[in-house]
Amino acid sequence: MFACQEDMDINSLEGLAAKSAPLRHELLWRANLTKLFDDFMCGFYAPCELFPNHFRAAFHDPVTAEIPTLVFSGLPDATTAASWGPETARHLAREQSIVFPQTGRGTLAIPQSAWDLGAAFIGDPGG
Repeated sequence: MFACQEDMDINSLEGLAAKSAPLRHELLWRANLTKLFDDFMCGFYAPCELFPNHFRAAFHDPVTAEIPTLVFSGLPDATTAASWGPETARHLAREQSIVFPQTGRGTLAIPQSAWDLGAAFIGDPGG
């Protein structure tokens, strides 16, 4: 259902095929892997026909804020690129962005330094 409602260029089989074609070529996917992926994605997107598409204006516009904001991201993260943290922070007026190595999605939970930085930020967001 989430894939059906995302206003992005891969929220359809056609969009996914167009975006994944260069990767398929680059990664030298064999025909059997391509068929397996295509069959899986057909099943993934098939229920989308049951849901009306609700276009949301400005869905792709970056979030902005005037309040102090601390953005953590980690490497490696197979789901969310670590570069998205600094990119998100770039649109915030009073941002601090930190990329932690070797934490992946567990950035806040793993290193003690993240806990310390988070606590210090909460104690003095402008500092």
